[in-house]
Amino acid sequence: MATLALSRCVLQSDDSFVEQLNRWLPKTRWFTGNKSFPEAVITEEFPLGGSENTAAKLLIVSSGDTQFFVPVVLRLGSQLASGTVWDHQDDGNLPKLGRIATICAPLPPNASSSFTKTELATQASTVEQVALVSVLDATDDPYGQELLLRCCLGDLANEAHIDPRIETLASKQNSTKIPALKNFHRLNAEQSNTSIIYEFKEADSHGSEGLIVKLLRIVNIGANPDIELQAALAGQNPRTVPLHYGSARVRASHGLGYADLLVGQELLRGCVDAWQMFQAELNTPSSEPNDPNLIRSLGALSADFHSQLRELFPTDAPTPGRKAEIYSTWVDRCNEAIEAAPELAEYRSEILGLFDRARNINWPDLQRVHGDYHLGQVLFVPHLGWRAVDFEGEPLRPLFQRSQSDLSLRDVAGMLRSFDYAAGAVVLNGKPENVARAWAKNAQALFMSGYGALSNEEELLLGALILEKALYEVVYEATYRPRWLTIPVQAVKDIFVSRKSTSVNSLR
Repeated sequence: MATLALSRCVLQSDDSFVEQLNRWLPKTRWFTGNKSFPEAVITEEFPLGGSENTAAKLLIVSSGDTQFFVPVVLRLGSQLASGTVWDHQDDGNLPKLGRIATICAPLPPNASSSFTKTELATQASTVEQVALVSVLDATDDPYGQELLLRCCLGDLANEAHIDPRIETLASKQNSTKIPALKNFHRLNAEQSNTSIIYEFKEADSHGSEGLIVKLLRIVNIGANPDIELQAALAGQNPRTVPLHYGSARVRASHGLGYADLLVGQELLRGCVDAWQMFQAELNTPSSEPNDPNLIRSLGALSADFHSQLRELFPTDAPTPGRKAEIYSTWVDRCNEAIEAAPELAEYRSEILGLFDRARNINWPDLQRVHGDYHLGQVLFVPHLGWRAVDFEGEPLRPLFQRSQSDLSLRDVAGMLRSFDYAAGAVVLNGKPENVARAWAKNAQALFMSGYGALSNEEELLLGALILEKALYEVVYEATYRPRWLTIPVQAVKDIFVSRKSTSVNSLR
């Protein structure tokens, strides 16, 4: 009875809940709305399931032009006599972890009906009791965490009140026999999405010891490249990405298509991302990388998934219109960087000259790419080697842009810049600059030796993309991390100061 009442509780029309939701949203890492006055509203509400004294819902919350997925769990607390005056600050003994709000919900005597706050006032004679209900972030709640896993892998056949607009796309070969779970918890390192770790009691048939399920917080209609590309790459040899277990998506109410909600991949036990690995290495100053083959193999991994993406997805010839569009972006980057760091103004003609030369050469075909490739997007797994992750591109860019074909060398440029950032970060913390910069140059050369030889035209194009990336970084650091601004500013200067050649050796 209580379960049905909770599952039918309409949060969208509960003013108290919406008020508390707006106080909670700005505290999250993934919310990109106006932090001071988000004015978020619930536009859609989907039932996900329920058990004794517990129910779950998926909310779509709009703030400005952006929509967010917010799955919640409702847990029933103590019952109150009808007519009790209650303040939501007085929440009794309700759970606090992941709490978004505490509301007062009606418990109708007949489970076939339910009441909103307005109905409670107008139909008080038919309501015998009300109760405190804690509304929790489902990614912090054990019931919610299990339910999201079942949403992702398709084990929802016997679950009550599941909205038919939520569709599971499980991998038939990987998700059919999931072992019993040992434990599960949300990752605290939350960015634009939220991830939950599920550990198995024993390894599955693929040797995986668990899963990581990512909740995509921003609602985008269309195929999310992180799911689309990694699901395709997971079946290729050599292995370049984690195993794909399944995903879930939500059908939009206006009929324009689906928005991806969840994706599940194998848990890579003992892995460390390349940024952490090389930061630790750079803290013991040396101009030579400890393991040259490790960095060469990272270059080879990058070449492998680029080759696989070319085989799996159509490529596009670089039309004059597309080249002009990319060139226009380069020019914008130049202007924005000079505005953010006026000391770069003296290099404007040289920057534009390099971009002009790169525009007028032959370009390779455009293809699907990673889109946000750097040392933090590759994991080193003991006994397995490197795995690339997070193929969604820059999550705040429109989905159609992130799904466009692009220059594969853009990924290469991003990784080469990331090596320079790894060196720059330790210099900011007091390590010797000449040693750290030498390490970065050597690491970049090793990466390229693993990636493979480029033609002269590809070398020039890569140089332009490295410069564009550095200019983008100038604007970013000036806006968000002024202390780090010296890293990209120096990179731009190093491209031109005392170097008249535009060979790629002067650009890495």
